[in-house]
Amino acid sequence: MAEKKIITKKDGTKVVAPDDGLKKKLGKTSIEKVLSEEKVKSAEKIIERDGDNFSDDAMKDIKMAQRHFNTLRTAFDAGRRDVQALPEFTDLLDAVLNMKSQSGMYGFAFATAIARSLHGFFIERNWQTERGMRIINLHLDALSRVFSGNIRGDGGIIGKDIVDGLEEMVK
Repeated sequence: MAEKKIITKKDGTKVVAPDDGLKKKLGKTSIEKVLSEEKVKSAEKIIERDGDNFSDDAMKDIKMAQRHFNTLRTAFDAGRRDVQALPEFTDLLDAVLNMKSQSGMYGFAFATAIARSLHGFFIERNWQTERGMRIINLHLDALSRVFSGNIRGDGGIIGKDIVDGLEEMVK
């Protein structure tokens, strides 16, 4: 590991110089050479092309997530209070993370906001309650409606109200 350069200013303040190892490896290559206009346009075309199918693929993921949720719900209703230990929880969480991370790239900011709210609920709250099960179901239903309706963008005023309502519920 490279030794850090420490620069002392006149007023005694010490500043650690940034590691320029990557810069040295790249040499005089600029970001413009790495990301040419042609490469950016090619990437945009791929995203556009894949974006046309994203809503259909996302609906498949939602249906799978709903099946996993139904398994968790059945176990919860049967008295199990550690449903996060079931493999279906991991699969459900993976589906939510995928929607959270990919939806925005394909123009579904509304879905990203809903998935972010649901992911935060899983991470920050005790969701293994009757109320928690209803909140999860509402999020999955909202995601299903966004993708089945192919609602791109942030959902406008109604979308903001829906996301605000979901986020209020998870508090």
